[in-house]
Amino acid sequence: MSALRVYEKIADTTVAALWDSHLDLDRFLPALHEAMLERVREVQANPDDWEVEDQNYADNQECDARLFREALLSALAELNTAIVQTLPSDDQIIVGHMKAAVATLQNLKRLMEH
Repeated sequence: MSALRVYEKIADTTVAALWDSHLDLDRFLPALHEAMLERVREVQANPDDWEVEDQNYADNQECDARLFREALLSALAELNTAIVQTLPSDDQIIVGHMKAAVATLQNLKRLMEH
């Protein structure tokens, strides 16, 4: 089974569980993110208990999680900067920050699709 198909199956199961319990996806995602980082910390704290492949996977997950978080924070910072710019003469600055946020979110979307 391809990795994409496995992800789709996990997503279907997760959505069904959330739906059945009337739980929110936006509250689940941070919990999922934190659970993955907790596993990473467990592997890093006890490397002798884990195979090298698992250690490498944990390192990759930590890096991906950090990049994902940094991309979101960067996009939010750009949008916040654009929002707080209030002077009409600053239109170009506002547009520049909005374009930067859009580019960051597009890059994040591209990364999430792979």
